[in-house]
Amino acid sequence: MISKICIENYKSIEKAELEFSKINVLIGPNGSGKSSVLECIDYFKQAFIYISRLALSVKRGQSGLANSW
Repeated sequence: MISKICIENYKSIEKAELEFSKINVLIGPNGSGKSSVLECIDYFKQAFIYISRLALSVKRGQSGLANSW
């Protein structure tokens, strides 16, 4: 579980440090960065998946990720 995230200079977010618990709600007016926070979390998730697959392919002796996608 992600417990804390720091975002800097992403879309409308200059700097934000958010701490999470089991249940979280993002509330704010339009254009305040709610969707940007969710996009950042998704980017982290995608990067984690990519790195995990890369590490697995290296462990298996594969030269790349083409077969694992």
